[in-house]
Amino acid sequence: MKSFRFISIVLLIVLFFSSCNITKSEKEYQELKNNVITYNQEEMFRISLSEAGLEDVFIQHATGFEKIDNESDWCQVFLLGNDRFEQSKPCDYYLAVLCYDKVYLKEAAICSHGSGIELCDFDGDGDKEILLQETVGMSGGAGQYSSSVLDFENGEFIEMFSDSVALYNGDNKTTGFSIEILKGNKYKIKNSITDYSEIFDFKNKPEKYLNSLYDENGEVIKRKIYVDSFFDFIPNDVDNDGVYEIVCRQYVSLIDHSDHLGNAKTILKFNNKTASFEIIDAEFEPYEE
Repeated sequence: MKSFRFISIVLLIVLFFSSCNITKSEKEYQELKNNVITYNQEEMFRISLSEAGLEDVFIQHATGFEKIDNESDWCQVFLLGNDRFEQSKPCDYYLAVLCYDKVYLKEAAICSHGSGIELCDFDGDGDKEILLQETVGMSGGAGQYSSSVLDFENGEFIEMFSDSVALYNGDNKTTGFSIEILKGNKYKIKNSITDYSEIFDFKNKPEKYLNSLYDENGEVIKRKIYVDSFFDFIPNDVDNDGVYEIVCRQYVSLIDHSDHLGNAKTILKFNNKTASFEIIDAEFEPYEE
């Protein structure tokens, strides 16, 4: 009996060590030397996808495994950056979707000052879409941006929304904001899409500024506001129905681009009947000096 127990113990020991035995073809276990280290963007979190022609790109963002395609169980989304200008910014960016044993790629931005992604269900189909916000310029106002929403379906990136508003978009056809200068140093902001309108005061403006709004007879000089691209493009389930809307803000100027009058705020919601995002709410947030 004792002999049987001894043999059993020996067998267990042999099995334990053989299961962890390091062969010549295996690398040795790397012991963690430090729990906190210094981050170096030039060297860390970099990969190469040689088959796609991408070498030494860094991982800007990586999501968890998410349901983004009805035909696939779970996928992971990466935002990859190529700092080819040998500095942290600007960079080229690429989207990469990992599903099973394939990686699907799409060019996201060329020479961008920063990009970010969010995964949310915008159309209520149960899987998530990709929201992409890119900083394409840093001069004047709040900068210039490109905002888009992409659906990933059957290995294809399908554009659901794209907005590249010019720096000076006098027509404001995208979000429908306009201004009416009123007497008494007041102005009215209107939105043609939602019928929103509200009157504000020109607060803390110097006399020279106010005089530029009226002619020598005191009559209003008609002007247009300039509405930039979306510097805020943030997913938010505004109505708490489980399907996300997008809260957007745009820098608004009047006399010149440095004259920050306030921010145009809109809420976008996807309409499945028209297969497009539509403005369901709008308001103006005056700049408080």
